[in-house]
Amino acid sequence: MANIAPENLLPYRKAHLPSPVVPGANAIHKRLEDAGMIIDKNLDIPIPRVGGTDVCRCDVFRPKDTEAGKKYPILMTMGPYGKDIPYKEFAPSRFAEIPEGQRSEWSAWETPEPTYWTAQGYIVVRVDEQGTGQS
Repeated sequence: MANIAPENLLPYRKAHLPSPVVPGANAIHKRLEDAGMIIDKNLDIPIPRVGGTDVCRCDVFRPKDTEAGKKYPILMTMGPYGKDIPYKEFAPSRFAEIPEGQRSEWSAWETPEPTYWTAQGYIVVRVDEQGTGQS
């Protein structure tokens, strides 16, 4: 983690969750491979604050050749809708309107569709805002 001057940090604010989300301590990271992608679910993103560290969790969808060091540009979103809620369940009628090649089981509301974008040479990162989803 980068050294950040204390005057540039925001105050730590305790989340209102059943148990605190602590970077690494209660990680729920899982790695999968599907549809030509490597998927890292629920990676911890530590956020340094005065008096503590907060965390957001993200999913990363990337082409398989990133394992061999290939680099790609990143499409990143952060939102309150829950990165793990399938679009087809969240808004079924809207999901049905999306072209076939741009929807999959990994589609989520207001985020880039990872199977489409990884095939186009991008890495897709979805972040749950603090207090939503897994963050």
